[in-house]
Parts: sequence; C-alpha cells; structure tokens
Amino acid sequence: MPLRIGAIADDLTGATDLASAFTLRGLRTLIAVGAEATDMANFDAVVVALKSRSIAAPDAVAESLAALQALEQAGAKRLFFKYCSTFDSTPDGNIGPVSEALMGAADQAMMVHCPAFPETGRSVIGGELFVNGVPLAETSMRQHPINPMTDSNLIRLLSAQANGRVGSVPLNLVRQGPAAMTKRLNQLLRTGVRHAIVDAVNHDDLAVAAQAGAHLKISAGATGLGEAIASLDPLDSFRPDLELPDSPTAVLAGSCSETTLRQLRTVSASATIYQIEPERFPAQQEMLEDALGWAGEQLERGLPVVIASSTAAAGDAPNARSVGAQIEGLLGAIAKGLHRLGIRRFVIAGGESSGAVMKALRIKSLIVGPRIDPGVPVVLSPPPDPVALILKSGNFGRDDLLIDPFGRGLWRS
Repeated sequence: MPLRIGAIADDLTGATDLASAFTLRGLRTLIAVGAEATDMANFDAVVVALKSRSIAAPDAVAESLAALQALEQAGAKRLFFKYCSTFDSTPDGNIGPVSEALMGAADQAMMVHCPAFPETGRSVIGGELFVNGVPLAETSMRQHPINPMTDSNLIRLLSAQANGRVGSVPLNLVRQGPAAMTKRLNQLLRTGVRHAIVDAVNHDDLAVAAQAGAHLKISAGATGLGEAIASLDPLDSFRPDLELPDSPTAVLAGSCSETTLRQLRTVSASATIYQIEPERFPAQQEMLEDALGWAGEQLERGLPVVIASSTAAAGDAPNARSVGAQIEGLLGAIAKGLHRLGIRRFVIAGGESSGAVMKALRIKSLIVGPRIDPGVPVVLSPPPDPVALILKSGNFGRDDLLIDPFGRGLWRS
C-alpha cells in the first residue's frame, strides 16, 4: 500500500505533532525515528523524525535526503518538510539548505513555505510570523538558548540561509482562492523566486495554500500546512486505540520554555521536582547516580518522578549549546536508568531531549495514538516491551498537562 503522504521532521516533538494531525485526519500513521531499517508498509502516512534542527547544515541536508529516499521508496504520494512553527533556525540554516536540497532531489523549481499553525496561535501576515498576535521577535523565542529568533520577517530570515530568491503570497491573494494563489506562484517563479512565503491566519487559508501547491511534490512548513496537504485526498474514519503498559509515569523536562516552566510550576503542587544542576557535581556519572537514587526513592513511596533542567543550567550563557548537549545526554541516561527500574510511561518536554531519550532507549519507531492536547499525542513503541510516551514541544500544552497526562484518555479535537 503506497503512502498517501510522507514527511521529514527536523526534530522528534515536531514529528509527533505532525503525526498527531495526520492521525486526527484518519490516517494510520507511523513515526520512524530516523529512516534506517524501518518497515513503512501498511501505513497511510509516515513521519521520519530527525534530530537535524540545530546540527551543521551539511549534516542536516544529508539526513534529510536519506529520509526523502526512504519515503520515496515506500511510494509516498505527497511529501512534506516539517519545521517548527516558530521557524527555529540560524542565518546558516537549516531550513533554507534542507529545502533547496529537497527541491533539487524532487526536481522542483519552487518551494511553498508556511509555518502558520492556528491551533497554537501561529500566523503569518505580510511575511511576518506572529505568536498569539505578538511578532516572533518580541516573544520568549528571542532568548532561545540555541536558536534565538530576533527577527519576525520570514523573507529576511529565509533569504539569509537560502541561495534562491524569496518572495511572498499576501493574505488578500490567498483569500481570493487557489486559482489566484497559483497565478501568484507562477508570477514569482517567472521572476526567479525559488521560495514562496504564504500568509495564513486560519485553516481556510491553509487549505487554499495546500490546493494551490498541490502540483508540487514537496512543500514545507509547520503542522497546519502539513495537515491541510494530507486533507487533499479522501480520508478514512480510523481512530487509534493504544493499550498502554501498566507503569508509573516519569516526566523529564529539558526545555526551559515559558510554557514548560508554567507546567512544571503547576505540577509542583502535587510532586517534588528534581532539578538538574551540573555545577553541583564534578562528574556526570555522579549526577546520574544522584538523580536515579532520588527517583528510586520516589517510586518506593508511590510518588511521581519529575526531573527537570534548571533554568540556570539551560540559560543563555556563552556555552549554552554545550551545556544543553550535556543535559540532553544526562536525560537520555536517566531515562535508560528509569527504564531499568520498571518505568514504561514517559513524558518528555523538549525536542532535543526527546531525541536523546529515544536514542538512549533504542526506540526506532512509534505508533501514534490519541492526542491529549493540540500537537501532543500519546505514542507507543512496538512490542515486545512497549513504552508509552508523550513527546512534547517545549512551547506546547496546557498548564496542567503534566498532571496525570496518561490518565486523560480522551480524544479531543
């Protein structure tokens, strides 16, 4: 059975976010953690989750092309490059270089881009990216320790990292319908534009963008556009039903986004939080042993395990990138230790942290189940020893998300 749609995501929580949208649209969806040796048969959609957002651009290009090849071999009818709805990147990449590499592999002259995601308050107006009505550069993303976003203008941002010219499709043309937008795309192409930033505020705008770009093999953006593209074909009424392993739940939070910090403050009323503070320990092994010792005591007392990076450790210091990598490695090792202690339910906050945990637990694929919040589904690793996970982007989720997350059990659209 050929895939209706195949997607390449530049981090793991972004992959689960998109896969959740595909599942809600009635597609049997698999998340492949990397493209190597993953059986993609018997699924309507596959999202290949990479850890390519913040690595060197040549490496991100190579990994993305390998994922594209795997999806094409699986017979993907449509393709999508999924990046963050806050356009996380730097002047060196990786959105521009990866987009152009994928365009070249697909023999495609233009890429349509749209990071709008109405469910989470992301919109694009006049080529500018807004988060809940606030320009991106005026939000907490301005202080992001790895990819600080100090400009809201997507045309400037993408022009700095792409070789091809960048143009835009304004909202008034989008709202004239697919024919008007297609005409605009053709005009841009004739003037040498290779990347078209599309304005969108709501789902109807994204539907127009999907229809106008339906002739393109691959498009790029956030989950909103990916879901609209998946909706171009008739969909089934499939809804997932996962049997979760019986286990306590552990929360591991590497993200220090404002949303995750609010969620940690909310859960602190009913749980003690272990703060990762690398300066307390001369060696990472000592820090690991201390964290796991604390976790074991919590489990013996029947209490939840919540381990989070301290804001100081993951702040905006000059060595934030290396400290971040240290924390990711530690969270992966903690997850492995908790798995040995019998934990089979995990909530992971942060895309880089999620990738580190998947690597530590050697999980190569995930079946997508019901979502508990927009962009936040429950996923399950395959037998014989399934692990249930909630892999959450740092900026996603309600304030009470960490309180009994697996106990919600409801499908919410």
